[in-house]
Amino acid sequence: MLFKKARSRRSSILVSFVAGLGFIGLAVYGWGMPIEKVGSFALISLLLLLGLVLLGGCGAMMLIGIRKIFGPKDL
Repeated sequence: MLFKKARSRRSSILVSFVAGLGFIGLAVYGWGMPIEKVGSFALISLLLLLGLVLLGGCGAMMLIGIRKIFGPKDL
């Protein structure tokens, strides 16, 4: 059961990745978008995603720190 869940997560990530590549390919081929513009959009998206992940990690670290400071003292 555990391995089935891991496989389904991987397959959904793979499907999302292929769908994203398909959309980028459609933008280049169908709309005549220049490759440079697609590359800049991809870089901006990657930087925004990285920033969100880092912000979430910092928020989690802050919550853990607050919990350690103001949490129960008998532990």
